[in-house]
Amino acid sequence: MFEWKDKLGIKLYAWCLMTNHVHLLLEPGDTAESISLLMKRVAGRQAAYVNKLEGRRGSLWEGRFKASVVQVESYFLACCRYI
Repeated sequence: MFEWKDKLGIKLYAWCLMTNHVHLLLEPGDTAESISLLMKRVAGRQAAYVNKLEGRRGSLWEGRFKASVVQVESYFLACCRYI
């Protein structure tokens, strides 16, 4: 994830990898699509790793990622604490 973050110009403020999902607090790069590209890489790599480890196939996380805009500094800090 970290090399793709740099390639896409994304700022990563907080992250937490859970068993069935991941929490990320990001600032997109030059384009909004950068987050979609990063999530595609993260989901693919994590699924490949877990599938190899557990001898299984298929996607790891359910559904498409969800994103919300954080505009207020106090909410940004609250999100950091939550993650």
